[in-house]
Amino acid sequence: GVCQGDNSSCSGCTDQYADNYDETANVDDGSCTYPDNGDYSLSFDGEDDYVALDGLTWGSLSSGTISGSFMVENFTTAGQIIGEASYSGIGALGLLVNNSGGIWASVNNEADGMGCNFEFGSGTVTENEWYHFIMTWETTSWDFYLYDMNGQVVHDSFTGCASGTTYNPNT
Repeated sequence: GVCQGDNSSCSGCTDQYADNYDETANVDDGSCTYPDNGDYSLSFDGEDDYVALDGLTWGSLSSGTISGSFMVENFTTAGQIIGEASYSGIGALGLLVNNSGGIWASVNNEADGMGCNFEFGSGTVTENEWYHFIMTWETTSWDFYLYDMNGQVVHDSFTGCASGTTYNPNT
């Protein structure tokens, strides 16, 4: 219909996922609101997927938890699960599966770029199997957990590691 020349009678929130969706509106007025419960998740289809965090650096986060699931179809080359495109020297976060099924994970959230690296040797993961990881940190305490999809612990670092060191259960 006609919007009476000022869009007032047909404008509103046109996003069906918003809390205040107006099914009668045909002009979006920017008023949409969304729930913020602090619990978010992402799902990818496996084709060129990534999340751009723009200016956020992990060094600015004194505490946090990241978890996810992954599967490597083949170990032809090392595969980056999590990583920053460029490192600014103020912290980084990374998870890499190497070409022999070894895991390298890093949580470096201190101002000087220090933190903790975790290394788990060849054969830690196998091809075409799903795994779930949890990386958690708080100030100067870091932990990494890796589970198979049955919930069995593959590797963990319940004690964490000291700043600037590498936790390697194989040494």
